[in-house]
Amino acid sequence: MTVITARISEALIKEHASNPDVREINDPSLPVRFRYLTDRTKGSWFYCEGKIRYKKLGSWPLVKCALIRDMMPQIQINLASGLAAEKAVIGHFVTVSDLLDWHLDQTLNTKALSKLRKSGIKTAINCYLKPYIADLQLVDISRPVLLQAFFNKIQSDYSISTIYLAWGVLKTAFARARETDLLDINPISDMKACEFVKEKIKPKPSKLEARHLPAIAKQLNEAKHSNDIMLAMLLLLHGTRIGETRLARWEQFDLFDKTWTIPEEVTKGDSPELKVTLTDETIKWLKRHKQWQLKRGYDGVWLFRGSCRSALTPTQANNSIQRVSGRKWTAHDLRKAFRDVLTEVDTDTFVAERMLNHSLTSVQETYNKKEQIEKARSATERAHQWVQDRVGAQKSVMQLLDHD
Repeated sequence: MTVITARISEALIKEHASNPDVREINDPSLPVRFRYLTDRTKGSWFYCEGKIRYKKLGSWPLVKCALIRDMMPQIQINLASGLAAEKAVIGHFVTVSDLLDWHLDQTLNTKALSKLRKSGIKTAINCYLKPYIADLQLVDISRPVLLQAFFNKIQSDYSISTIYLAWGVLKTAFARARETDLLDINPISDMKACEFVKEKIKPKPSKLEARHLPAIAKQLNEAKHSNDIMLAMLLLLHGTRIGETRLARWEQFDLFDKTWTIPEEVTKGDSPELKVTLTDETIKWLKRHKQWQLKRGYDGVWLFRGSCRSALTPTQANNSIQRVSGRKWTAHDLRKAFRDVLTEVDTDTFVAERMLNHSLTSVQETYNKKEQIEKARSATERAHQWVQDRVGAQKSVMQLLDHD
């Protein structure tokens, strides 16, 4: 195998790619060597100077010759300043913006991610990350740099929860690039947001408590039936997430076994498929809703149609709840209040958490599913009875007041 000493260029690399005798090209003007891989349409760049021998800079043709020349002065400055070699050389990307653009492209082309999740990542990149750190060189990434350029500035503009969200996207971008060998090292792998932001995320207080649900149920019962009313009632009766509920299909409901199956592909994050147990009250509402749709000429797949061919969008679903609530409470407030009702009717903590489809530990995942569904059914029936009893009590009180 031959080592050629010459000024490296894209043309020279391609010229010798067809000659298997040429193994390396050594550039006398740079502390860089180019080595062909077995597949000679590919190769690797290595930094070689002093005690640093064959430190990989990146992979060709992803990393072009021009990029290596542009990066070299900064790499040499970093090494001369005492920065460790493994942190002084970076592979495929030059700036944080380069990395984020790549990560966004990968995200948008991943079918497994929901449109909502993709939109959230896009917003985090374009609104919360790029305005602060887009131009940072990857070779300059360090705790002091991130503290000054990102954390100190973003805290005056956004909430703590938004900062944690943005940091999570940045961490994922670096991790994915490292996993695919597009980064030689991950400079933020051992960094945590809590090192920079001492304030913890405080959960938002719910605008609703269990005691509010009977009044809302009474209001919904007396209102003219609509998509808005049905959506709110289903959320109230089962505490499901609005993202799961707006995508409900008629085929997911088994009125004989009294179950609603929410498939894994529409649940949040890593939450598994969820079996929601239905009561006679829920089935009454479902039958009413079906008749309401048929009278309006719709016999399609969606419980909540947003357009001719699709379900409600996230915005349409949120607007629907805002119309019902008069902007006084949200779908998540209903969910929290339903969880309170489950506590009121003495529901086992694990069963209650599973009913809301919260994440499970590996031990909890082995819980007997048939037993869990039976307990969930009992808890749902008790919860609905708890609400109905109080709706009835409210009616009795109002009748007495009217009589007086």
